[in-house]
Amino acid sequence: MSGPGWDDLGEEDVDRLTTQVLRYGSRARPELRRIRLEGVDAVVKDYGRHGTVFKRLLGAWLARREEAALRRAQGLPGVPRVI
Repeated sequence: MSGPGWDDLGEEDVDRLTTQVLRYGSRARPELRRIRLEGVDAVVKDYGRHGTVFKRLLGAWLARREEAALRRAQGLPGVPRVI
């Protein structure tokens, strides 16, 4: 049986795959974790782990906005790939 793929990671999977906590979440700041899956390093930005309903809603909006900006900037030097 294989583990989760990139598209179906849950909170427990992220905990298990974490190699480093880059920043713990607080107020409107998301938690940042470096994970390793399938030999690939990635950063998980989590607004909802410790937050209120407001933070979860605002976090979802901010995450979608950031993803759209990163997708538009794909191919430019120094821009991370969106998974």
